[in-house]
Amino acid sequence: MSSSSTSGDKDHVKSDPAVQHFVLYMENERNASKHTIGNYLIDIRQFARFCLGAESRRPSGLRKTR
Repeated sequence: MSSSSTSGDKDHVKSDPAVQHFVLYMENERNASKHTIGNYLIDIRQFARFCLGAESRRPSGLRKTR
């Protein structure tokens, strides 16, 4: 599977509340570097694409937090 993704994929994953919580945890509790967090986000994007398909989008009933 290719590691490239569109900016829409990036926004889709980063706007998920569970992913936001994970990023905050990694930053504040684990003191992870930006590179480590960025690589985790790539992995999460690839996993979501594998599970949900490349054309998956956020359900329309959900709204962004914050």
